[in-house]
Formats: sequence, structure tokens, C-alpha cells
Amino acid sequence: MNKIIEYIETPKIFLKKVFKLLEKQGYLYIEAPSISALKSKLGHNSEEFFIEHFRVFSKKSLEFLITRIKLKIIYIKDIKKNSGKYTLIAIAKKNEN
Repeated sequence: MNKIIEYIETPKIFLKKVFKLLEKQGYLYIEAPSISALKSKLGHNSEEFFIEHFRVFSKKSLEFLITRIKLKIIYIKDIKKNSGKYTLIAIAKKNEN
């Protein structure tokens, strides 16, 4: 899910549905806008805070959301892309036997 979850009004409900679609031991890739954009010169005027987005995530809030739907976080990182956008990247794994 690359740049999708910020447009979802209820991401936990959405991710529960995605969880059901994952195969056993399946992986989920998530890219979402990061609250770190506040550190930029543009602050709240940064693209990450455009009106179309229902939310922007911190590393902790994305971790919380992912673990609430019973996925194991394999990797999560807060980065600034070459485009200047602040992004969280996460890889999570379904741990069903």
C-alpha cells in the first residue's frame, strides 16, 4: 500500500480487511506521510498535510495501528525522500500458523 492509508477514513477497519486477504506468513508493505514534515520549512503547509489526507502518521502511531491488527513489524523507518517528502515505510508480516 503505497500512499493509500492516509486517504482511508478508518484505517484500522480497512487494514483488518487487508489482513484477511493476506496469505499465511504474507507480507504487507505500507508507505504513508510522516508527521516529520512539521520539521520542514513549510511545516503545516507541506504536502503531507493536504486536505485530502485524513491523517498523517508518526512512527509510533503507525506501529500501533499495525500491531493492533495482529501483524508483526519487520521493518519501519521514517525517511525524507529525494522529492523532499517525509515518509514512513513499514513492512509487516502475518503470523498465522
